[in-house]
Amino acid sequence: KNLNTYRDTGAKYWLLGVLTTLVITLISSFTWLEISLRPEVANFWKHLQVKIMGESYYNEGQPEELLVRPSDKVIAEFDRIGGAFDNTKPLGENQFKFSSLYKTEHTITKLKSNIIGIGYFLYPKHDYNFDPPVLYTDGHKTYSDEVKSYIGEVSLLAYKMTSTKTGLRTTEPFIESDKKIVIVGDSVAFGLGVNDADTIASQLQQKLAPKYQVINGGMNGNDTVDNFNSLESFKKKKIQHLVYIICENDLNTSVTEGKAKDRVLSIVEKLKAYEKDFTSITIVLNLYIYQVMPYIFDPGESKRLATNMEQINTSVQKSLSKKMKFINWYDLANDYRAKSKTIFAPFALYVDHVHFSPLGNGLVAEAIFQDSF
Repeated sequence: KNLNTYRDTGAKYWLLGVLTTLVITLISSFTWLEISLRPEVANFWKHLQVKIMGESYYNEGQPEELLVRPSDKVIAEFDRIGGAFDNTKPLGENQFKFSSLYKTEHTITKLKSNIIGIGYFLYPKHDYNFDPPVLYTDGHKTYSDEVKSYIGEVSLLAYKMTSTKTGLRTTEPFIESDKKIVIVGDSVAFGLGVNDADTIASQLQQKLAPKYQVINGGMNGNDTVDNFNSLESFKKKKIQHLVYIICENDLNTSVTEGKAKDRVLSIVEKLKAYEKDFTSITIVLNLYIYQVMPYIFDPGESKRLATNMEQINTSVQKSLSKKMKFINWYDLANDYRAKSKTIFAPFALYVDHVHFSPLGNGLVAEAIFQDSF
């Protein structure tokens, strides 16, 4: 009797194990459905994968692969004379390892002096890709015809970045003035994806020249700790005005979550410690493209997002001191969409899922100009 009981119980667990394995195998195999099925069906399977296996599983299963992989000869040339892939597997390399462009001084990452870097957004293998692979090359180097041919075949967009003798991104036009403004932040402040003349700093400089000198203190990959380390160095340089750009990823949560408000307020409170160092502090909240177009990417979040944005605006305005201003990109993007009279207008404001296009940077520069100067 006991033997029969153990056998029946074992059979049940064996069957449960088989079924569980089958379900996991089917879920793991659903990627091909996203190619062959209608978009709405594919989207259903994506959400099923995320719900059951977790967001990290889905992301790891969808590497930002290149549409056309470079030959071993091309890869070897990049390794030899400079060139780095980023945001792609298995060729991905953190761009800060690209030693011909970057350096670190006292925990602060900077560009090397007087560099010329050329960045390329590349064709991705997967569809619906808003965060494409990137290739960085050294503009001082000469590449072979094979490398040039490869770049020409796979690049979607090219941009040029240069640095000053102090390792900061170049602001155009160059102005020297006793009245200075510094823009601090990550790659959004830096201007990833656009030429020197199209960054927020340069477009603000064009509005304020020759009265003010605008300094681009942004750096790719910075987090909040890095930004405040940069602030410590800039506050010693007799700069009157600070523009601090909060990227959504600095909050370590989506702005659709209620705790995003507390994270923004926390940064505002930290910035108050610098009021004695700057005449004015302007804070800009950057958002991913998904948050300004929820009606396309996730309609179910539209109402909650709008509510959270209103709460952030209200809470931050109450928290600001007299020296501080706050600009919410959500409001700028919505205004632009309304004036453009098309729901697709915000696409023109980004070069990828988070970094602003020349037009997007121009909107931010104009808002800073109007609010603070």
